[in-house]
Amino acid sequence: MNKNHVVIGDLIFDKFIYGNANRISAEAPTLVLDVEKEIHMIGGAYNVAAHLASLEHGCVFLSTVGQDFNKVIIGFQDKFDPAITGNIITEDDRATSVKTRLISEYKNTHLLRYDTETIQDITEETVNSIVSYVESIEHIDDILLIDYKKGVITKDLATKIIDIANKRNIPVYVDTKKDDLQIFRGCTVIKPNKFEFEKIKLRYAPDSNMEDACKIICDTLNIHQIVITAGSEGIYAYNNDDGLTHTAAEIVEIKELSGAGDSVLAVLSYCVSEGHSFINSIKWANRLAAKFVSSGIQYRAKKEDLFK
Repeated sequence: MNKNHVVIGDLIFDKFIYGNANRISAEAPTLVLDVEKEIHMIGGAYNVAAHLASLEHGCVFLSTVGQDFNKVIIGFQDKFDPAITGNIITEDDRATSVKTRLISEYKNTHLLRYDTETIQDITEETVNSIVSYVESIEHIDDILLIDYKKGVITKDLATKIIDIANKRNIPVYVDTKKDDLQIFRGCTVIKPNKFEFEKIKLRYAPDSNMEDACKIICDTLNIHQIVITAGSEGIYAYNNDDGLTHTAAEIVEIKELSGAGDSVLAVLSYCVSEGHSFINSIKWANRLAAKFVSSGIQYRAKKEDLFK
């Protein structure tokens, strides 16, 4: 049977504007970017779904946008993967999330990012629509909750989805910017980056080392595994059977970091659903993250880059 993943989370549209910045404006003491190219990508939670679809697994994507959606997607239409099914719900009082980055071609230097968005919890009606959609899916291999704190992953939604998953014995992977993990109690995997983990640790186990903190967090919240992405340090992973393990980062020339964590979670979900061990899945996720940061924002996970 073909695998089927359900990805729920914040939908973000990413614009990357590249150019040369080698002069100062006569109007203000600021750099002038001479634009050479503009790249549009669909990011946020959709990035995880896109990696899974690129790995030829079935993927359902659920999220929300604002009434400005039809205007925002101009230039993005061809970025939607037709293999990804699901539902994107429009809310009246919401602005669709758009991140625009101005980048100098010289050493890929980010000069400025500006965002247009509404950060507020989705409505009860939207929560119920997403929950009903998940309940209607006959076969689910896992559920991934991707929380950029834009309002899709609310307490009500997270608790209802995790309850459904636990009753059906479906693993739940969580990537969140929140340091309070109470709403994710009972999930299978939580995947913060190292900076986010330090904030979580400060809340739950401030005087503990990394391994002890992981154990305390898992025991306190009934979480099975913690995966900590640490950039140039690689990936730390914890479960009660293996304790804390470390996979060193592969040395590559970095072109783009934004979205690397999404690739890790997607590959981890993919490999575990294919029957690989947790530890081996972490190793392949680490390999794919290196491929992502060295290839740039347009790279999508490929099987040939994993199992070689």
